[in-house]
Amino acid sequence: MGNTYWLVIGNPSPHGGGEKHVYETLKHYSELGVLPILYVPFSDLIMSIFLDEANRNNMTEKSLQDLERSNVIIPNIIHDAIDHIRDNLASYLEQFMKKGLAWAYYRMKRSLEYKRLNLMHARSFLKNLLSEDRDVVNRIEVVYSAHEISSNLLVGSFLARSLRKELYVLLQLEPFTPLQKVIVDDWHYRVTIYKENSVKELIRIALLTLQTTLEGTKSIYHRAIKERVLRGLLSVSASPLTASGLDALSSKMGIPVKIIKPSNAVPNELAKYSEYNERIRLLRKKEDFAVYFARLNSRKGLLEIPMIAKKLERHGYSTIVIGRFDRLTDKKAFFKKLEDLNVKSLKYVGWLPAKDLQNIVSRAKVLVYPSHLDSFSLVVLEALFLGCSVIAYDIPAITSVYTSLKPVKIVREYDIKAMSEEAIRSLKKPAHEHIEEHTDEHFMKFLKMHSSWKNVTEAEINAIREIRSDRCQFALDA
Repeated sequence: MGNTYWLVIGNPSPHGGGEKHVYETLKHYSELGVLPILYVPFSDLIMSIFLDEANRNNMTEKSLQDLERSNVIIPNIIHDAIDHIRDNLASYLEQFMKKGLAWAYYRMKRSLEYKRLNLMHARSFLKNLLSEDRDVVNRIEVVYSAHEISSNLLVGSFLARSLRKELYVLLQLEPFTPLQKVIVDDWHYRVTIYKENSVKELIRIALLTLQTTLEGTKSIYHRAIKERVLRGLLSVSASPLTASGLDALSSKMGIPVKIIKPSNAVPNELAKYSEYNERIRLLRKKEDFAVYFARLNSRKGLLEIPMIAKKLERHGYSTIVIGRFDRLTDKKAFFKKLEDLNVKSLKYVGWLPAKDLQNIVSRAKVLVYPSHLDSFSLVVLEALFLGCSVIAYDIPAITSVYTSLKPVKIVREYDIKAMSEEAIRSLKKPAHEHIEEHTDEHFMKFLKMHSSWKNVTEAEINAIREIRSDRCQFALDA
């Protein structure tokens, strides 16, 4: 029968959570009987090389070398593209350099020029692939985009149509947000919370409407579904599906959807805490304080933290906050709330390297996590591995992944009083009860399942194969 090949679209350069997911899962394909051929969209390569240059490292090439040692096939055209980008990086980013990295990335994703470059490079990739080994091309089973972003879907749809293969996509985040929700959220955060000028916000909303219309991610998905190129959606939780409306659209168009379990895993250094003896040693070191760590912005519940910390303070408990502020306005609003509420027991320690972060979280007894926006929440997963009870809002990312676990307490969104009360109950819990809850049989199975990226890879491969098998069975029955 020979080897099975998958054409995988994704960026494994470890500069972000989505890229890390691609990198970690690709390493295990060959163990599970699939040889992946990797294609990285041209614009994603540009941003990765830009980040390499900014950080003065070669993480992109190092990650590709690591993957090649794990039997991932990386065609020469990818390496050639990296060399070309390094030699011409200034010309690709000239119009963006003065505005900063975040602005550059935001604009690049929406630029028609970069869409054109992506398609041109995908055509060259396909031509080279066909000329180098047509037999391998004929044995490609599926085209799989391991990320939901528009660059992936654009080239994934083109390659799937050209090869006459089915396209499957993994949603790690929502690929687009309905315009009405964008406008409501923007008004809420900028006018209601930050008290910004409403006339300026109306102008901003007009620009947001134009940008959302021009970006075209939604239209790319609709076209792929309408043309029957996209044959299945995978998702890390229910959240990306509901936030984008793809759950309803998929149901209407007959596109199978599967929520992957497990859809993420922890770093290797945390995996040991899924073993009973290591876990007991960890849990015996717990101290009676709460922790909050995330990207520090209002959508992650940052501005609720001072109110929660004040309620904990009244019962004699302290809170440690870890992370970087996304915006200066977030930082000012946060510290003003602390001052207005006269919170004395909260300690902000800033951003910390992974080892220092894990040291604090491993000693904390509770994670308070009033996030309003998540797709899976690696913060919650890592806190659970490190022995924290978690108090979170009932958003889809939390309820679809963590709802059945004893150490996770879920309250209604925006119910700060209920969140504080649950945190206090957990902090007051005797050590032996905390240990019992965190070594519950069902919970230990959950930890074991999420302790290995091989489990995640296997779940993704099996989900796609199940969709294809179900379709074949349906055709036979018909």
